[in-house]
Amino acid sequence: MKITLRDYQQIDYDKILVAINTYKSILVSAACGYGKSVLIAHLSNTLKGRVLVLTHRRELLMQNSKLIDDYGVLDAKNKKTAPLKDCKVVVSMAQTIVRRLEKYGSDYVGQFDTIIIDECHLDFFAKIYNILPHKNKIGLTATPVIDKKETKKVNGTEMIRKLSLRDEYDFLIQGISENDLIEKGFLVKDMNIVLTPPNLHELKNSNSNPDGYTSESLNQVFGNHASIETLYNAYDKYGKGKKTIIFNPTTKTNLSTYEYFKERIGEDKVRLFDSVNKSDYTRQETVEWFKSIPDAVLLNVGVFSVGFDVPELDVILFNKKTKSLQLFLQIAGRGSRTSGGKDYFTFVDMGLNIEQHGRWSKYRNWSKYFVINEWKNKRATDLLQVWECQSCGHYNLQGTVYNDVLDCMCCGGCGEPKPKKEPNKRFIKGKFITMGEPTFPKANKLIEHAKRHNGDGTMVLNMAEKQIVDLFLFYTDREDFYNRETRYIHRISEIYRPIYFGVINDKELKGKHRRLSTQLNRII
Repeated sequence: MKITLRDYQQIDYDKILVAINTYKSILVSAACGYGKSVLIAHLSNTLKGRVLVLTHRRELLMQNSKLIDDYGVLDAKNKKTAPLKDCKVVVSMAQTIVRRLEKYGSDYVGQFDTIIIDECHLDFFAKIYNILPHKNKIGLTATPVIDKKETKKVNGTEMIRKLSLRDEYDFLIQGISENDLIEKGFLVKDMNIVLTPPNLHELKNSNSNPDGYTSESLNQVFGNHASIETLYNAYDKYGKGKKTIIFNPTTKTNLSTYEYFKERIGEDKVRLFDSVNKSDYTRQETVEWFKSIPDAVLLNVGVFSVGFDVPELDVILFNKKTKSLQLFLQIAGRGSRTSGGKDYFTFVDMGLNIEQHGRWSKYRNWSKYFVINEWKNKRATDLLQVWECQSCGHYNLQGTVYNDVLDCMCCGGCGEPKPKKEPNKRFIKGKFITMGEPTFPKANKLIEHAKRHNGDGTMVLNMAEKQIVDLFLFYTDREDFYNRETRYIHRISEIYRPIYFGVINDKELKGKHRRLSTQLNRII
């Protein structure tokens, strides 16, 4: 099958062909909406030798195989006798091929020249390409970072270092950014709403939870009645009547949220799906339901952070706090797909994640993350916790000098009772505000876009008008506009005039017979 690559895909494809002659393993950062399936298919069809394509979800498996010429699919339905050795390309679920290799050995599917890994940041694939002989490895992901560490002892001292994909890949190709894909019309921009200030001091660190906090503390902060009520208020203000997905921190909070929403909007409009709570529907049935209901609300913990492609999704309620940049970006990117008249998606941040990680559409130089990190001393946990007496300054070991009469801890030096800690409220409260950095329309980019799509001057001016109006929608309100109306009208003219005259002076564009004053009045 002949595949026509987009311009940026062709650039990366050419870079891969050059790099593969020097490096055994290549990492490609392919932003959400990049079209990884198309590039993977083109590589599979054109690279010399046999190719194994690995993925971790059935939806991605089907996407990746549609454009490939000579391929075989390895999933649970294929038996040992399936003639996969005769196929140039094998597309496989990671879990399936691991089980088959463990049972039948590495010769089960034959030898491969190249292994291509989709969503290679996930920790599914290492055991496969460590077992299976291959010449080259190409990994693709929108988030080329991982949240893993390793430890070792050196002369009795425990050392630790953070892992990165540089430990697995030799060379990084940084693909097009989200902002560039937005400008090209392949993605829509993000309108960000943050809740400030949330009471996040109750969160306790965890090395085992992917979000970096204990499940118990996440439930305390996000899963109590008051916090879920705040979440519902966010939905009522920004998501009501729109296709909305909610990402909760735990299955316990997910269930509590479901019960709360079900009582208020009806169980026909809300559904939950996670790895613990019982559901009468499969993942695929749940996705189809979500697609079919215009104002559906889907609750989950993380199963829809990847492999979930519903372009009609309008609103994401991010009801948790995560230390993981990878998880944050994967989830936020679910809303960026284009669909019909959709100009943007709304991302409501309930946990100050944007403050920590930056906006989803922010440009990131992934080469800063593509490094071999150094070993460092691991800080020992101090098991001898102490508290200082405010009266005499004596340091007291935690759990000692208990006074039965006063029913409290007392100082071992002077006998003064330990001050009681005032309990903090465990719910999030505050004011929702819109945040972000305004992106102003530029004449050269709008004209370039119109020409690429066989448009004319009218198309450029209409796009400029829409983008200027959007600036006021996202970054001002009615009261602010009227308070500073004269200054705003002057600013509109400053933004619009270079675009107008850029169109007038472009000899190739037609359809530009509009007066400047008429256009400015129309926008105002």
